[in-house]
Amino acid sequence: MLLVPVLIACMAGLPSARATADPVYLPLEQGTTWFYETGSGATERRTVDGAVELFGETAQVIRYSESTSNEGLENYWTSSADGDVYLWGFFRPEDGGWGWLYQPPLLYADAPLYTGKSWETESLVYSLPDTIPTGSFVYTGTVTWDGVLDVPAGSFQSFLVEGSTGAPEDAGGFSPDGRLLAGRVTTWAWYSDGVGVVQYGRPDALSFYQLSEYGMTPVRAGSWGAIKSLFDH
Repeated sequence: MLLVPVLIACMAGLPSARATADPVYLPLEQGTTWFYETGSGATERRTVDGAVELFGETAQVIRYSESTSNEGLENYWTSSADGDVYLWGFFRPEDGGWGWLYQPPLLYADAPLYTGKSWETESLVYSLPDTIPTGSFVYTGTVTWDGVLDVPAGSFQSFLVEGSTGAPEDAGGFSPDGRLLAGRVTTWAWYSDGVGVVQYGRPDALSFYQLSEYGMTPVRAGSWGAIKSLFDH
């Protein structure tokens, strides 16, 4: 697989057309791929690979592979014209497949991001694959830091979003996007405009997942999320 490496040029002081444009905190073009590594050797690849209709909207599928803890995970995203990032749910393949959907979707990044900003979303939770309502919870996001973050892929101006939720009692240590957190439902993610998440992990992690490759990869024609069949009639 040929990936386009992220090149950070010495142009930070030059004017940019993106400076006044709406931010893109999660690029969702088909084939966009991110590869992450930790200092302890864990890895995870995320690829925008397909789309699915949820509650009358088209959400983009981010599929996980080469993952130490989340192989086969899918989660479902949209991004508004002004840069807001929404999570619609997730589906994990183990135990015959299970997941959650959210209505309304959870606001994961409230554009524009700046230190001290906070927001919350109260959503109904629907189980998958049966789409039965199972309760509700409130997701809260807070921007607690901004600055230049150095990761293997380069140096990125980024914003740290701390996310927390009073998730259903049977959350089982999974984050709202379906990642295994070993009992924790608080997450940290560093967003960079135009690139997406460049680092993420639990607050108590000994090492974070850091972006090491970013680019495009071919997507299968007609590719759809694993839950597409649940909504076909």
